[in-house]
Amino acid sequence: MLGLLLAFSGFNKLIGFLENPPLPEAATALISALFNSGYMMTVVGIFEIVIGIMMVFNRFVPLAAVLLVPLSINFILFHLFLDLRGIIPAVVISIANLYIVMVNWDLYKPLLKMKD
Repeated sequence: MLGLLLAFSGFNKLIGFLENPPLPEAATALISALFNSGYMMTVVGIFEIVIGIMMVFNRFVPLAAVLLVPLSINFILFHLFLDLRGIIPAVVISIANLYIVMVNWDLYKPLLKMKD
């Protein structure tokens, strides 16, 4: 489910087949600046598509979960500070991502081990 949602959202960022709901002024200013940069939202969209496809096809899911962490954090922060009414989907995505990380925690332990 999470993979489909991410892929759908990523394709929408690239193609724009759905109109975004109206946002508060500060949120609109930030999103407009990111889209007008010419690359930032394209990169985010591509990451969402790639992560979504990895999850849908159950390939490299632990890697996909790690790649999704910074996006999840930014989804939460964006809605927490700029558009609180849209925070529910961001929380759902973050909780799902956290669950995937926790399920795969043993795979991450070697990465987090300090060298002697």
